[in-house]
Amino acid sequence: MYLVSHTVWSLLGASAYLGAIANSADGVLDIRMVFPRQNETYAPMEKFPIIFALQNANLAKHLQPLIQLDVLNGSMTMLDKVNERMFDLQWANYSSEPYLLYAFMDFETEGPLKILWAAWWRHCDESGDEVRIISNSSDKLWVDFDIKEGAQKADLVAATAKEEKCPAHVGVAINVMDKTHNVPEPLSGQNKQYGTCAVVAPSSPTPTSNPCRVKIDKATVESMEANELDRRCRRLNPPANCPEEDQATQQLAVGGGATLATALGAAAFLLA
Repeated sequence: MYLVSHTVWSLLGASAYLGAIANSADGVLDIRMVFPRQNETYAPMEKFPIIFALQNANLAKHLQPLIQLDVLNGSMTMLDKVNERMFDLQWANYSSEPYLLYAFMDFETEGPLKILWAAWWRHCDESGDEVRIISNSSDKLWVDFDIKEGAQKADLVAATAKEEKCPAHVGVAINVMDKTHNVPEPLSGQNKQYGTCAVVAPSSPTPTSNPCRVKIDKATVESMEANELDRRCRRLNPPANCPEEDQATQQLAVGGGATLATALGAAAFLLA
């Protein structure tokens, strides 16, 4: 089971997909929200987990999925956005199954919440004289849940241990064919996608799967929490429970901030 935090995806090995690949496996790529669960109520929590899972994740390598989510409060309008995240999987290394994406958000105020999210992916278009790469997206998907004092604590192990079928509107399934094309880099000035793309089958009939079969164990939860603590400890204002060595590292980083920013450029903001 592979983990990707919303802050570290783009630091993965970018060389993994350089070069042409002629063959690809076929099957259904399933992209689903695993947690929170639909219509559940949870206790307020500073680090509330948001979990997505990709099943048959190796099928995603030429689709380069991107997931955008918005968290809305009880009024359910974009003007009342509580939080947002984006998972860009262009450089993801799908070495394990299932492939987990996660983020932690501060939900310490009572009230109903809605997570609105959509997935984007690219694929081959064979309709013309030449194969080109186009982008496609899912409809807006959602999960409704509540935050309330005295309710159950968000428990990933207990929640994913239950055998149940997830509602259809919490995910998207893409029928990936056993066929790829290598689209050459366009001439200068042409704004076209290029590289290796996969062919996907028509969306009808819609393939289905059961994302609630994804189980998250205690070791996986501890790994997520440790990564999240490490991320927060690298902020300019780290939490009080950071290990002493992280506090010392943070002070050193602040002292040399100008040099670090010059060396890393925009990548430094990935740790904010």
